Amino acid sequence: LEVARAEALLPEAKALCRTLDNPWLEVFVRHWEMRNRLGNRGEGDMALADATALFEFAHRPDTIQCPQSVCVTQDLSACYANIDGPGWVEERIAVCDETLARITPRWGCFQCLSTEKAEALRDAGRFDDALAYLQAQMQLSEDAGEEVNAGMLEIRNKLLIELGRFDEALQHIAAEEARTEGPEWRNIAQPRDVIKAHALAAMGRDEEAFACLPDPHELHPAELLRWAKAAAPLLQRHPDENSWQLGRRLQQGLDHFAAVGAHRHVVDMAAVCIPLALQRDALWSA
Repeated sequence: LEVARAEALLPEAKALCRTLDNPWLEVFVRHWEMRNRLGNRGEGDMALADATALFEFAHRPDTIQCPQSVCVTQDLSACYANIDGPGWVEERIAVCDETLARITPRWGCFQCLSTEKAEALRDAGRFDDALAYLQAQMQLSEDAGEEVNAGMLEIRNKLLIELGRFDEALQHIAAEEARTEGPEWRNIAQPRDVIKAHALAAMGRDEEAFACLPDPHELHPAELLRWAKAAAPLLQRHPDENSWQLGRRLQQGLDHFAAVGAHRHVVDMAAVCIPLALQRDALWSA
């Protein structure tokens, strides 16, 4: 999640790939560039040409056997999701299914692509189908001797929230926290804290929910949207916490999504920001 450092390293890394004339290494570097742009920055239309070009590059005769060529499918699906997740559901499912058919559960990207497809089903409002699919994929991974990764657990918990199974989500989160030894990567801990706050807020356990929420100024844009959705009911019930400083931070997120062409994210963020602005009597902002 050190976005600025990652971006600063990319020009040198890309140049090195071409100097070495190593197309597999170029697939690897460009894939991780997309992970930053799509996952952390939440880019949409701004990244579509690059994500498409990378997908095509990764399927050339000299790159198709590169293991990371499989991972590039995740980038294309994620880009569609940032632009308009519900609008691109069928395309996202199709591209995930095509690539999943090429690999086994022993591949690490099996789980990443499974979460992408589950996210697509979630955006279609098919929450039960998404959860059943994800649980089946988790079982396949475990049967293959693989440990279920944090991304699958995160989507599982999100789906439980969508289904109103808040207690169950909190039980899973408590179990994940109990298994943690030592420091955790922020890209695992932060989303889990936001999901936990979402569940607690939905259950009316406001004080606990506020305690779980990370500082919104420490979040990257994509996580800020999830933060806003989790915090909105809390802020409505506690208007003293709905400050103009917070409004400015949420507006920064909204402006960012507009700038990078993440159109559905703009709509979703606006749907959270407008009632909060009205509550603050910030009519111009609303």
